[in-house]
Amino acid sequence: MKIILTGGAGYIGSHTAVVLQQAGHEVVVYDNFCNSQSDLMQRIAQITSQVPVLVRGDIR
Repeated sequence: MKIILTGGAGYIGSHTAVVLQQAGHEVVVYDNFCNSQSDLMQRIAQITSQVPVLVRGDIR
């Protein structure tokens, strides 16, 4: 299942992304990076062997 994860580059979101990917879901991270960093996607990829799709944006 494809899941859009808002705030996925933050602390809680990144941990959620890892768990979702390990459960077999395709994760699309949507974040504005006001309190996070985009290099976190590489760390997620190192843990799960899958690079999450990254969309930079703001839902406000």
